[in-house]
Amino acid sequence: MAMRSRDLTPDQLRIIQARIQPLLGYLSRLARRMEHEGFPVHDRLYMFTRDAQEAVERLYVELNQRACSRSL
Repeated sequence: MAMRSRDLTPDQLRIIQARIQPLLGYLSRLARRMEHEGFPVHDRLYMFTRDAQEAVERLYVELNQRACSRSL
């Protein structure tokens, strides 16, 4: 049987969350630097950076919500 996200324990979810936290910080700082340097909002590299930041942030929040709800 294949593993699914619901099979992950709160500890496993927190481990994943801890591993992606540095990436989220890096992408946030990179996007801010790009904004500060004047990257146009339609620059593809800037757009991909923001998309990646938003996706990792959504993943981080989802992991947190699942870990908290399973700890109750």
